[in-house]
Amino acid sequence: MSRNRFQLIQRYLHFSDNNAAGANEDCLYKIHTILDIVVNNFGTNYVLDWEISLYEGMLGWWGHLRFHVCNENKSR
Repeated sequence: MSRNRFQLIQRYLHFSDNNAAGANEDCLYKIHTILDIVVNNFGTNYVLDWEISLYEGMLGWWGHLRFHVCNENKSR
């Protein structure tokens, strides 16, 4: 995908009205509607099997999140 196409999609793709947000403290408030739909669909249509695993070292993520993520099942 070209940079210009990505920027056009990013500019015009919205999931909520920015003016209706008010003083919402949840940093994901703009995508809650679509996030609920996606999570529900994945939960009903995708069933994990024994052969599927994901090692977090495989993820190429070097960014920062504004909210705290904690994995209780992670071995230390």
